[in-house]
Amino acid sequence: MMARWRFVWLHGLFLIYALGGVAGKKAASYEWGSEPFFWVFSGMILVFGLYAVAWQQLLRYIPLTVAYAHRSVMVFWGMVFGYCFFDEYVTLGKVAGILLAACGLVLFSLERRARDD
Repeated sequence: MMARWRFVWLHGLFLIYALGGVAGKKAASYEWGSEPFFWVFSGMILVFGLYAVAWQQLLRYIPLTVAYAHRSVMVFWGMVFGYCFFDEYVTLGKVAGILLAACGLVLFSLERRARDD
């Protein structure tokens, strides 16, 4: 059984990745080539670069299939950040999609746990 800190690290990485998406959308609101665009876009590149390095390190400890199954959590973060930073609507369809993704993750985890026991 994998240590829980690895999953905390994994989900922390997904949170960081989602914040990079926020920076990208924010950069798009500025005129291309302007100073604010440059700083926000540079921040996005930095976030994605840090994410990529940390992701590669984490894959040494977590199987790729498990890591990718947990990526569905980023849909949740995308909806939360869209609501918080960009006044996007949270609809019943979006919530249903997130619940469906969460059910898939639970089923994947239960199947994997049953196989490992």
